[in-house]
Amino acid sequence: MTLQLSAPPLMPLGRQPADETEADGISLGQVFGVLWRRRVLLLSAIIGITLGGFLVVKSLTPAFTSTAIVVVSARPDNIVNLEDASLQTAESDGIIRSEVDALTSRTLVDRVIDRENLMDDPEFNIYARPFRPNLLTRLGVVDYLPAVLQHYVRSKPLDPSRLTPAQLKYNVATMVMKAYDVSSDAKTYSVKVSFTSIDAEKAARIANAFVEEYMKTQVDDRIAASDKAAAWLNPKLAELSKKVADTSQAVEDFRAQHHIINLPAAQPEGNTLALQEVQNLAQDLSTARTTRANAEAAEREMQQLLKDPGNALSAPVVAQAPVVENVRIQEVTEAAHLAELRGTYGEKHHLVQEAEASLKKLRERLKQEVRRATQQLDVQMHQAESTEARLQAQMNKLTARRNGENSAMPRLAQLEADAASAVTIYNTFVQGYYRAITQDGVPMPKGRIVQRADVSDAPSFPNVPAFMAVIFLVAVIVAVGTVYGMEARDKTFRSARALEEAVQVPVLGLTLLAPGRLRRLMHRHAPVSQQLLAKPTSAMSEAVRLVRTAIATSDTQHPPKVVMVTSAVPGEGKTSFALMLARLSALAGKRVLVIEAEMRKPTFGVELNPLPERGLTEFLVGRASLDEIIGVDKASGAHFIAVRKRSRFASELLASPQMKRLMDEVTPKYDLVVVDTPPVTIVADALELGYAIDAAVLVVKWGGTPRHLVAQAVRLLRAARMPLIGTVMSQVDAERYGSYGEGALPYDYAKTYYAGS
Repeated sequence: MTLQLSAPPLMPLGRQPADETEADGISLGQVFGVLWRRRVLLLSAIIGITLGGFLVVKSLTPAFTSTAIVVVSARPDNIVNLEDASLQTAESDGIIRSEVDALTSRTLVDRVIDRENLMDDPEFNIYARPFRPNLLTRLGVVDYLPAVLQHYVRSKPLDPSRLTPAQLKYNVATMVMKAYDVSSDAKTYSVKVSFTSIDAEKAARIANAFVEEYMKTQVDDRIAASDKAAAWLNPKLAELSKKVADTSQAVEDFRAQHHIINLPAAQPEGNTLALQEVQNLAQDLSTARTTRANAEAAEREMQQLLKDPGNALSAPVVAQAPVVENVRIQEVTEAAHLAELRGTYGEKHHLVQEAEASLKKLRERLKQEVRRATQQLDVQMHQAESTEARLQAQMNKLTARRNGENSAMPRLAQLEADAASAVTIYNTFVQGYYRAITQDGVPMPKGRIVQRADVSDAPSFPNVPAFMAVIFLVAVIVAVGTVYGMEARDKTFRSARALEEAVQVPVLGLTLLAPGRLRRLMHRHAPVSQQLLAKPTSAMSEAVRLVRTAIATSDTQHPPKVVMVTSAVPGEGKTSFALMLARLSALAGKRVLVIEAEMRKPTFGVELNPLPERGLTEFLVGRASLDEIIGVDKASGAHFIAVRKRSRFASELLASPQMKRLMDEVTPKYDLVVVDTPPVTIVADALELGYAIDAAVLVVKWGGTPRHLVAQAVRLLRAARMPLIGTVMSQVDAERYGSYGEGALPYDYAKTYYAGS
């Protein structure tokens, strides 16, 4: 029999409306309710996993990481083309990726292995580690195993002779590369080189060895490239030098063959001597033609004026002659003097006549000078014509020579272009040659070390805070998953509403499970039904009274008189509930009889004392009378019939006419008859009493009875046409009940109403 306290029911009789009790989906309160009611398991799992993870983390071998930083040059190598090598810049991304590949190449790793003698380091060479046999080998258990299994179980030292030196070095390089890391920044030319080891000094030393070997490799590669370029350029230079000489000589030979002489380099390209002579002669010819044309024009004008000698002096050629000009001035002066004399002396005066003779003489002289100027103009015209003819002849000769040059100029231009191209290529290769053999004076790597690796004072592995954060997160996830897994596996009833919805039977009330300490005290001193008698105004007593009232009012026209108390499985507390119901009813002044129909495992002797000498079994087999089997509970005054002798034929006895006669005799004598029966899913005993009872009450243990068994019990009772009026949920944990979404019990709000609560 399970000890329990009773408490008021959570809800009124009958099923509550759905809109007051049901909610769509899962609320946040239900989620936290699951965690709260499983808090012990939750915290235990979190603490256990976290503590175990901490111990594992602390047992890990610490590792130290050192980092060096290299800045890579963005200028590509181009030994031949100096201008391209110094003026052009490559894309950062491609350069960085190329250098990262170089830093992570196995060639560089092999150089570091040789430099640091890592082939003999047990950290990287597993074949150099001391032999540590497994536990089975150390304990000698392997020797007792079959020979077939010993080969696979026994630990054997590693044999490096099975590998070639190249394979062994490859394995060591693989281990080194696992501890080696190269990372770059996409926005800069910086590359970080990191190395991790169980020894901090070793990690810094090897990280520095990687960057130093990388720089040394750069220098060696540049020197090798320079030597290779120089070896390739030497024969090229000799070949190009011969080609320059040949093309230059071809140009000179062509010029001599075609009599082409270039003017100094300051003159425009293609300005040969013949062309310059043609240009100068053209200017002279143009000047001669102009002079001739002017002379012809003056002669034509003079011919027109000679027809009227008086106008000859108006000709520019005549007027500009110095002698003519002087004679003309004298004539004007003499004419003025003659006019003056005539006005003074008259025509017949000898002075006038002398003046006229002098004037006439001057005019004759003027005519002579005009004729002389005309003759001189003829001479100039003939000279201009002669000069023009001479220059034209020279022009014709030079033009023919220049035409010959023009036909040869394209070929000359081609030869000169070949010569210039040969010179350009030769000069380029000369520059590349000197760059290759000098490398700007000193061979330098493409980059520099801006930070050398230092010895770390703290291990990089394990990162205890990060590991513990992850472990704690995993612990929380595992713990929550475990809680919800167990919650999902819980197939019992945790609330009155769930019980009502599952079996479609109202919950008449519930009884409260006593705290652990109180349960121990009760078990030590008195059964639960006797504790109820000791505190008739307690919450336990009031809960039973509420159930008794619910039973009495289940049928107002014919209140039930014979009430059967049963359960689905043993250990539900049905016997304690039946005795509490009977005793409280007896204390209320009613005539009550409680019958123990549990003939297979009787328990009335635990709570009722003394028992009659004979019990129900003896009466049903005809060995005792009714008065001999009825006992009286002195504490409450209730009558009871107990089982003193177990029977293997309980079902048959309960269905016998003797049992029917018993029920017919006691029913009229008592106000309430409570029948305690075995679980209906275990045996059919309770189902045999359907003919005698007025109401059946099914006791369901909170969080204990599987749902399917409760449903099966209800189906069996209904199939047997038992008057099932409701259920009673027993042994409810008041502290955890609210976490299942039902809220606090009324007991928590009304403790002042209960004495001894």
